Formats: sequence, structure tokens, C-alpha cells
Amino acid sequence: MLYPLSEIKDRKGSDTAVFIGASEEINEVTKEQWEHIKPFDTWALNNWHYHPFVPRFYHLEMKQKRGWDKLWIKRRQQRIYEYKGTSFIVPDKRQYILDAIGKHKWIYWYKVKNVDLDRAVHEDPGYEFEADMNTIHKLGMASVTSVFEILCRLEYKRIFLLGFDFSSARYFWTDRPEYGEVHCHHNKDFEGRKETDPPATEHMIPFIIGFNRNYLEPKGIELKIARKGSRLYPDIDYLPIEEW
Repeated sequence: MLYPLSEIKDRKGSDTAVFIGASEEINEVTKEQWEHIKPFDTWALNNWHYHPFVPRFYHLEMKQKRGWDKLWIKRRQQRIYEYKGTSFIVPDKRQYILDAIGKHKWIYWYKVKNVDLDRAVHEDPGYEFEADMNTIHKLGMASVTSVFEILCRLEYKRIFLLGFDFSSARYFWTDRPEYGEVHCHHNKDFEGRKETDPPATEHMIPFIIGFNRNYLEPKGIELKIARKGSRLYPDIDYLPIEEW
């Protein structure tokens, strides 16, 4: 079923959200730590389904080029029953993404409002939210920015970041055959980037710091990171997973 994003509030199961990225450091999270995280509202992106952990919410953007959508469909079919309780979020009701998800109980959509169309650095984001949750902003060509707005508007009391280290272009699946068939080796490898290069999303570092300062802190929403090794530290406070 397809619903407007404004109705996703009914799917909240916790006052705590864990926003999961795809950095290589995800492989350092232990089985016990995943069990500790599981009761929270977990939010993941794009190609997270390579990982065995199943999130409660899944924001999905993908390109049709290079057959990535076909691989996503193939991998989804392998785990379709594991994801039966997950809520998918799709920007702009993109039909090819809806087709990739297929028949599912909870799919939510919103209209994207692009603030810019390049990977600009936003150290002090200052846009106003729309009147309802069915229009969400996107900055720097990064869906991470849209998810931050969604989490803020859902009024979580605490948001924890996991896998947002920005240390290199390597993903958690890079050189890890146990994750199976994947669409790329590392971030933007098809553009000639080296795996030791900073990720193309490093412009999200000042955005996240600024979003926390301008939107989360005034609402009393706590933002923490799971690792001191993240480039967000010390601007964003660290709290070990066991203390979440």
C-alpha cells in the first residue's frame, strides 16, 4: 500500500531513532550491539539490504543506470520475507523504485524540494520546513539530508548515528564477499575515485553539524555518534552503543 509520508507517524515504535550509514566501520558492530539496537526505530538507506540487519524504516533511492535497479530487485527477492515488517520511504513516487519494492504493506512517499543541484557545502542550513510532511527538502544531492528532516519532524527525542564515519570511500561490503553480489566496490568507483579517497558525501559533515545546531538542539533532540573515530566528532557528541 502507498501512503503519504505524513501518515508514517503511526509506524513509530520508539522515541529513539538509529540512523545507519554504510561506512566500513559497520563491520566493527558486534552481534550483542545489534541486539541492543534492535528495539529502537532503525533507519537505513539505499543498498543497506546487503547487510543481515533488518531496519524498521528504509529510505530508498537508486539509479536505473548500470542495472543497479535489477540487482536491487534480485537481492530484495532473496530477503522479501525478512523485510515484511519494514516501512519503505520513496521520494517523488518514482515508479521504477515502487516496481522494485513490489507489493508491500507499508510504502510511504513524499515530494522532494531540492535546495540545490550540486554537492554544495551547507555549514548553516536555514530553510523553513513545509507546512506538512509530504514535502521534504534535499540538499547537496544527498538523501541523507532528507532523512534528517524526516527524523526531526517525527520528533524523536534521541537520534544516534551509526556508520557515519566519513573516513574513506569504502563501504561495509568492500572486499567482503560474505555480503554477496553488490553493485559497486566503493563509493563512486565508476567515476574513477580511489577507495582511499574521502567519500563523495563528505560535504554532509558540515551539514549534519549545522542541522544539529539549527534544528535538533532548539527542539531538545539529542544527536550522538557511535564512534569517536567519526569525522563528526567532537562537534557531535559520542556515546557508546551500550549506553544508548
